Amino acid sequence: MTPLEQELWLARRLREHGARITDGVTTREERRERARQAILAHGLETVVVGRHEGKPCTYGEVFSRVYGEPLDAKSATSSAPLPLSQRVRQTAEGYGKS
Repeated sequence: MTPLEQELWLARRLREHGARITDGVTTREERRERARQAILAHGLETVVVGRHEGKPCTYGEVFSRVYGEPLDAKSATSSAPLPLSQRVRQTAEGYGKS
């Protein structure tokens, strides 16, 4: 599959959960952030969505393969907030705690 075909496949799967990452005119960055938000909001990061090379893969793994970055990482080009888990970790590290 081409990168666009992979992205459209993920978009179709997410639509089953009510997420519409391709609605309107969008950039790849907008679709990436919409997909990230949908996966995290619906708790899908560890849900098996299909198979890759014969092995089960989760929404989180598919996201990483399609967009080339981990699901929980904040995009450098995005104004989207960090996931709560990362915000808490950063706050703890800022106070010298781990």
